[in-house]
Amino acid sequence: MTKNDKTISVETVVNATIEKTWEMWTSPKHIVKWYYASDDWEAPLAENDVREGGKFKTAMRAKDGSAGFDFTGTYTKVILHKLIEYSITGWRKVSITFQSVGNGTKVTETFETENVYSDEQQRSGWQSILDNFKRYTESQSANAITPCLWFDDNAEEAAEFYTSIFKNSKVGNVARYDEEGARVSGRPKGSVMTIAFSIEGKEFVGLNGGPIFKFTPAISFFVNFDPSKDPKAKENLNALWSKLSQGGTPMMPLDKYPFSERYGWIKDKFGLTWQLILTKPEGDMRPKIVPSLLFVGDMYGNAEKAMRFYLSVFKESKLGNLFHYGQGQEPNKQGTVMFSDFMLNETWLAAMDGGGQHAFTFNEAISFMVYCDTQEEIDHYWKKLSAFPASEQCGWLKDKFGVSWQIVPRVLPELLGGDKKKSQSVMAALLKMKKLEINALKKAYERGN
Repeated sequence: MTKNDKTISVETVVNATIEKTWEMWTSPKHIVKWYYASDDWEAPLAENDVREGGKFKTAMRAKDGSAGFDFTGTYTKVILHKLIEYSITGWRKVSITFQSVGNGTKVTETFETENVYSDEQQRSGWQSILDNFKRYTESQSANAITPCLWFDDNAEEAAEFYTSIFKNSKVGNVARYDEEGARVSGRPKGSVMTIAFSIEGKEFVGLNGGPIFKFTPAISFFVNFDPSKDPKAKENLNALWSKLSQGGTPMMPLDKYPFSERYGWIKDKFGLTWQLILTKPEGDMRPKIVPSLLFVGDMYGNAEKAMRFYLSVFKESKLGNLFHYGQGQEPNKQGTVMFSDFMLNETWLAAMDGGGQHAFTFNEAISFMVYCDTQEEIDHYWKKLSAFPASEQCGWLKDKFGVSWQIVPRVLPELLGGDKKKSQSVMAALLKMKKLEINALKKAYERGN
């Protein structure tokens, strides 16, 4: 096998952030899940040292043992979240570029051809692997936990506002109250029930539920500005602060603090709170937006306990940073959590203890939606998380720390978004449930004929 001077490029757009896409491309535990062109092949081995001069080794095998390939090579250029160049041992050169496009990432792979297979065969094979990468990455991103924001009746207005002031943002699907939903909720028939939107690649759902719950600072959202990724990070932070200030109220002024050169905590005109922070370039990469839990009042001192509890409940989880308060840092007690962050189902969250007097705590105004493929998954999360039977309703539950969750079948939007009679039948069944039952919802769908 020899190379030609000719190159071929293949590309795809992955519905995931550039950070997520990079992780899926470079992490061995993920490479073995996508590095093959069709389902009758597999990738039993992946070793990867992603740095200039670093080596990699991957194996591709037919599941029936009839064929196989080993690929080894050396990285010649690596720019984090932008570019990878390498040479396959012996001769061929390959480059991969990563580019943010809207809410997704465009991946372009350019390779030198060889003379054994036709150009079309080579293009098809490389494109199939890239398409498999896209499918796998998006399936993993689908596991992300989605914050649900409870509004009175202005979820649409809020979604339009947030998507207008944050970059890489868009409004998604809108669901409206049908006759049964309106009857139970007291909301007008045909009015907006939920609206999906994404800001900086982070998915949210806005819910119009009436004047029952109000946002509190117990759950806020960090917005990370990284100077190593954005040369204008400080200017962009200041600009977002200015936009959130319109009708908003500062909780901690935008200023320099011991933990950041630029930080501020603000409540916007809808009551939602945001922590804007200039991160340190040498720190670990985190998503642009990270939900944060603040444990105060009766829950003070429980941040670490809650974090470790969540890590035990979610199978795909890992601990990030953990910093404790020391002596002389009143009103906080020594040993309580100054800051921690952790990942659950591909979603980073933060947790902190807050000393002193605070007249707020967790409530249902912000809940976390966990999407499940099977009833077994739903049963697992329900059993582990639910601590207050009185709070169980329509897939909602409250855990022992007062944080609200929604355990949702992934198929639910499909069941609610089709034929009108079928969706009404599903909604009527759902409204009678506490824990959602997939089979019962599917049967309700079939009865809607």
